[in-house]
Amino acid sequence: MSSIKKLLILTSAILFLAAACNKQAAVQPAQNQEPPKATDQASNFNAYTNTKFGYEIKYPKNFIIYISADEASQSSIPPTPTSDRVSISEKIIYGGETEALTVNGLSDKSSPKDWLRKNSSEYTSKEELKYIKQISFNGLDAWELKGSGNIASVNKVIALTSNNHLIVLELYTVEGNNDDQILSTFKFTK
Repeated sequence: MSSIKKLLILTSAILFLAAACNKQAAVQPAQNQEPPKATDQASNFNAYTNTKFGYEIKYPKNFIIYISADEASQSSIPPTPTSDRVSISEKIIYGGETEALTVNGLSDKSSPKDWLRKNSSEYTSKEELKYIKQISFNGLDAWELKGSGNIASVNKVIALTSNNHLIVLELYTVEGNNDDQILSTFKFTK
């Protein structure tokens, strides 16, 4: 294992332990818990609308939304209204970094539950998997995969359907930052 990977794993472990020490008690969310509602977004948020998959999501004006990034040129490619995948983050995320909220539109006929079970190994190991369960997401029926949220595992993946499309929201960062507020703005437009 390269020294950079070892350093990243060690740094992540230290940050994870520090965050755990600052919490008084860990509380598992209720089955139908919804993300907190965003407030005063009109002046501080931009909106991205996807016409292909029929959804809208808002994000802070100081964040970046893109479909891919080129590390060599330090640039990103912005999404179009028909992009299959968009990432939202405070900075451009390059290969291997996991600090973005990603929305994937899929033309997959699987149910959200079946899709998450079939693809769970893409997001976390069996050891890091906390649960896959049905939830209410912004008033919509959805399924959530919860991982440990560390460098080796996704924090959570939410899968839901609309208009014969499967929408998969991937959240890699630890909870408590802007991602829950961004997630609370997700809605279907058709």
